[in-house]
Amino acid sequence: MRTDTTMVTEPWFAVLFVIAGSVALWGMLSHHPRIPQWVHRHDKAMHFAAFALLAAFARGAWPATPLLYLWAALTLMGLLMEVLQQLLTRRFFCWNDALANALGAAVMLALLNRPG
Repeated sequence: MRTDTTMVTEPWFAVLFVIAGSVALWGMLSHHPRIPQWVHRHDKAMHFAAFALLAAFARGAWPATPLLYLWAALTLMGLLMEVLQQLLTRRFFCWNDALANALGAAVMLALLNRPG
């Protein structure tokens, strides 16, 4: 019996995923002239946390989807956000940010998949 992995079984998680994704996209693409120094110091941790949160919401929204597919989709989403930054004058693509995004998603999906 085949299950449809695209069906949202928990719509609130899907709504939270869209909201969190929109906030992450806005944060990665917007430019604020006076960003606090602590944001710059913890940039990779913020990328990691944002994509860990997105992974949790994605897993809740699409629980039947294989973890590898969710991780690949989130990783591609993070890469796309980085590519979009390259198109802006005051932002740039950063492989380390893309790596932090992918690791955040991977760690959260692994934690959510733990037995017991």
